Amino acid sequence: MNIFADHSSEKLKHISCCLQAGLGKLHQSIHGSLLSLLQTLFFQVNSFWIELGYFITLSSLGFLALNASSPRTFKPKNIDLFFTSVSASTVSSMSTVEMEVFSNTQLVFLTILMLFGGEVFTSMLGLHLIRAKIYLQKNRLITHRRESDSSVSSDPNPDSPTDHIELEMAARFRDEKSDTKPGETGGNLNHKSIKILAYFVACYLLVVHIAGSTLISIYFSLIPSARKVLKIKGLNMQTFSIFTTVSTFANCGFVPTNENMMAFKKNSGLLLILIPQILMGTRCTLFACVQRSGPPRK
Repeated sequence: MNIFADHSSEKLKHISCCLQAGLGKLHQSIHGSLLSLLQTLFFQVNSFWIELGYFITLSSLGFLALNASSPRTFKPKNIDLFFTSVSASTVSSMSTVEMEVFSNTQLVFLTILMLFGGEVFTSMLGLHLIRAKIYLQKNRLITHRRESDSSVSSDPNPDSPTDHIELEMAARFRDEKSDTKPGETGGNLNHKSIKILAYFVACYLLVVHIAGSTLISIYFSLIPSARKVLKIKGLNMQTFSIFTTVSTFANCGFVPTNENMMAFKKNSGLLLILIPQILMGTRCTLFACVQRSGPPRK
């Protein structure tokens, strides 16, 4: 029995080692494939096609989500849902369907589309893409340097003049690459500066949305007339607050009521809360804040 148990344990250990080795090779293969895909995407595909693909994918996913969820009254046509999804993703604020047709779940999906399609959010994504591009360029630089070093060390005593020329070219290529700073690409942008800027935009986005939706919720909790409008229309207060904040900050203009903000024309306090969000959502205001928070010009 002991011999059989020892044999079984050794066999299990062998299988475990084989599985670990196989998973390691699979991980390396997937990592290499993703790295190759990203290099092709960043260095060979025009940024216009990347942005177009992003918005087409976002709009298509939004359409599927809207189509799969149940509306409050009647189900709109597929073309109307797709048009609304594209409009929300591109913050165009055009719709062929009354907003009160959409259920609470569909309003949440529209909120996500407006958030991911807003100028500030896409600017943050652009900064992270620049960071990824710099990282990939750095990896390519290291790879080229290793290849040049290996080509030089493979034949330390060349005899022919051609070998001398190839050796000098490889050494010169290595020296030129070593003089180039990996963090400086495309306009001498520093990788660390872009990282800080991307985190600044993310914090800016988060703070404005949390503060804006909180202020709107507090306003509805304190003002009965505004709360009455939501009750009559059957709208959830938290959903309305977040939806309106995201839409206002993204400069989209969607509001979960058929009359847009006309339903709250007597609630001037709500309008005063939304005005700063409109201004803070513009790209010019964001860039002005970033410029002032950055180092002074020489």
